Amino acid sequence: HPRGGLCAGVSYTDADFATLEQRLPEAAADPEATRYMSFALAKALEDQKRDAEVFAHLDRANAMTRRKFPWNFDADHDFLRAAIAAWTPRARGHSGAAPIFVTGLPRSGTTLVETILAAHPDIAAGGEAGVMTPILHPAVQNWFAKGTEYDAPAIGQAYVAGMAEKLGAEAQGRHTTDKSISTYATMGYALDALPDARFVVLERDRRDVGLSIYKNLFRDGTHRYSNNLED
Repeated sequence: HPRGGLCAGVSYTDADFATLEQRLPEAAADPEATRYMSFALAKALEDQKRDAEVFAHLDRANAMTRRKFPWNFDADHDFLRAAIAAWTPRARGHSGAAPIFVTGLPRSGTTLVETILAAHPDIAAGGEAGVMTPILHPAVQNWFAKGTEYDAPAIGQAYVAGMAEKLGAEAQGRHTTDKSISTYATMGYALDALPDARFVVLERDRRDVGLSIYKNLFRDGTHRYSNNLED
């Protein structure tokens, strides 16, 4: 399941594994089938505690994903450094809305923490809302690339309107959570737009995060760094 990572929450039986192992050679002519089945086989082997055999399938699946969705470290690094260098605090923005952004690396526990927060009656879960990034990132890029001032209040208002449309009556009069991980890269700008917002940043042992990321097939084209162990 691309949203939660392939095979998240699935437990494979011996029969499932036998079927996958038998069908994999048949899928050789279909790279996409091979890629998906390799991720599934890695999960099946892990369920069976056959850990020594897991990485052969993971490495194949991730290498295929990397070829399909290449990634460049320097481009990401340059974007983040430019965003940090260009940012200065602004004492303005859209007041009155206080969303709770839950962010951090993928597989660090953002879903669990959002679930805990949303158990409170005054908080509505927004999930991976995907509302802020399309509004904020183009404005940020223009700011540090061209010096074009961004309209923080307008960005805040657009975000609030987008979340209201997405969540409907459920969010009315309540705080909303937003666990869109990309907020991590532009947190200062988001705070400019929404000065009453709060940010919960998750940290988990980096080895656990790295392994969990490598084991997951994310939605195509996202988290492109995730399919190479060195990266």
